[in-house]
Amino acid sequence: MASIFISHSKRDAETVAAFCNIFARTQLRAVLLEFENYLIPPWTQIKNEVQQASAVFLLLSPELNSSHFTQNWVSYEVGLACMSNKPVWVYEQWQNPVHFPVPYLTDYIVFDRNNRAHMDAIKQHVEKYDPNPLLAGLALGALAGAPFGGVGASIGAILGLVVAQPKTPPGVPTAYRKPAKTRRSFR
Repeated sequence: MASIFISHSKRDAETVAAFCNIFARTQLRAVLLEFENYLIPPWTQIKNEVQQASAVFLLLSPELNSSHFTQNWVSYEVGLACMSNKPVWVYEQWQNPVHFPVPYLTDYIVFDRNNRAHMDAIKQHVEKYDPNPLLAGLALGALAGAPFGGVGASIGAILGLVVAQPKTPPGVPTAYRKPAKTRRSFR
């Protein structure tokens, strides 16, 4: 099963819950690890989960600065993502800037947890990592084209993939997505 590693502060329960609700509607596994839950040395479990994940989502909240331990673990997780060439999406809460350096990130998004359009945009980002809609589109397209032979099945599969691609609905605030290279300050 595909997964996304979520780097976070356990004290930021509301934002974590909002992200978990988004993941609950997909076939993706949201990996949220907290120090108290480890059965093996923490660094090895984190390393394995980051390496297996499709991406790392860092939930940057003011709670992150409330613990040096959390800051160290977040830095470690981001470093592992860099080493593994994984995309790192940094999600920072609107009007709650966090002064925490994130030297490696691929995408930066400012969001308001109470803004439906912002949360819908995050849902679109999550769905892009969910392989099941694409597989379903591929299979249904191939079945629809099968009566026309092998070429028909192939064309149907391709069309099924195109149709199954997650769409960005009109009005999604794509302006809130700021590529890392345009961001000057890492706060």
